[in-house]
Amino acid sequence: LYIGTAGNVLVTLSGQNKKLEKGAATATTSNKLTDSAQNFSTTVQVRDVVVNTTDGTVAFVGAVDSDTALSLVDASNSASNIMASGEKYEIHRPVLFQNIAAGSILPIEVDRVWALATTTTDIMLLY
Repeated sequence: LYIGTAGNVLVTLSGQNKKLEKGAATATTSNKLTDSAQNFSTTVQVRDVVVNTTDGTVAFVGAVDSDTALSLVDASNSASNIMASGEKYEIHRPVLFQNIAAGSILPIEVDRVWALATTTTDIMLLY
């Protein structure tokens, strides 16, 4: 992975693209993902990524509030309201590399580069 300009990059490492959880929100709660059919406290961690697959929005897990509810935040830790009842989601565990110098080459293989929290530009994947 070549980093052209200094910054952060959020990636899913090669072979680590397995979804931690998936389902549909069972309630509309501001800045939260609520799913009464889940047990989030056994599988989800703070800074995992929630993807609303219904509309394509994305947020970090800010807190695991209970087995059935997660608080959601954006890259700057401000509340993020991306889920409504009935909307489908997936939860992933990417890796954030911070303060990468311009012109750096990270010797890693990635399956995905996330826009969320990625501040660097001019990213190239080298094979």
